[in-house]
Amino acid sequence: MARTKSKKPKKAKKSRLTVTLTPDLDRYVSALARANQRSRAWVINYAVGEIRAKYGDKPVPQLPVQSSPQLVRGDEDH
Repeated sequence: MARTKSKKPKKAKKSRLTVTLTPDLDRYVSALARANQRSRAWVINYAVGEIRAKYGDKPVPQLPVQSSPQLVRGDEDH
C-alpha cells in the first residue's frame, strides 16, 4: 500500500548576495570567521544584524560614513 506524502512546512528561503571586499577586509572577515568557527557569511550576517540593532528599522538609517569617490565612465584618463 502506498503512503501518502506528508507536506513538510517549507523553510523561508534566504536571500543570496555577492559582496566584493578589499583584500584587507577579506582577510579580516576570514580571520574573524576562523577564530569564531563560523562561516564568512555568518560574520557578514552578524555585522549587519549589529548595525540593525544599533540603528533600528525606522526608516532606513543613514550610516555615519562618507561615500567614496566614484569614477564616472570616461573619467578614467583624468
